[in-house]
Amino acid sequence: MRPESKTFLVILVGLALLFNPFVPGLHLGDGSVYRYEAASVEYHDDGSLSVTSVRTGDAIEQVSLDDEIACFDGSLRRLCRFEYHVLDGGNVSAYPESFGSARYDFVYLKQRLYRPTSVERDGDWYAALEPVNESDPLRFPAAESGISSVERRLVESGRVLTYEELPHDDQLIEVEDEYYTLYKTASRTYSSGGSRCVSSGAGFCEKAGRKRLVDSVLTVASWLAGLGFLSLARRRTVE
Repeated sequence: MRPESKTFLVILVGLALLFNPFVPGLHLGDGSVYRYEAASVEYHDDGSLSVTSVRTGDAIEQVSLDDEIACFDGSLRRLCRFEYHVLDGGNVSAYPESFGSARYDFVYLKQRLYRPTSVERDGDWYAALEPVNESDPLRFPAAESGISSVERRLVESGRVLTYEELPHDDQLIEVEDEYYTLYKTASRTYSSGGSRCVSSGAGFCEKAGRKRLVDSVLTVASWLAGLGFLSLARRRTVE
């Protein structure tokens, strides 16, 4: 190989290392580290839903599937108490137009998926819950476009650590005709006043600090290596 070609190759390597888009970046100041997990969601013919951890294969119950599916997590907050009252036959007056504009498409109660609606009785309209009998109702709330590369990696591995909050946090997504929910399980925030960690365990707080350190070291190493190759190319040019 001619000397000019070798020098050109060295310059290319140096620039690639200096502007490497795959390095994780420098994380020494303010910032956050999040841990996300993924669970597969399956709808059954009897109207029930099953949620299974991608990482462990265990069944999960206390998790929010999606903003459009109320009460799956078994919460007894006011909204769910209201829907239980409607399901048990409580008379709640409603107009079809206003009740049809509920902020959620489905309600999950007593191991079954329902759709909020209204019915007419004796000339008046009342809130009601209609059992869902469709073969694939999850296609309505699930997002199938705009899935980030981190979210796809999460679906495959079941758990990831990331510096950014996911765009589909606590939402259903569809990947290759399968449904998943992505949920945050831990976070650690860094600021000038120190750090704050919220975690259920599994050594996350230590792993978050280690991730920032290792990623920063790898980034600086790539930059220094790039500068080294460019310096070598400059010496070759001068000679």
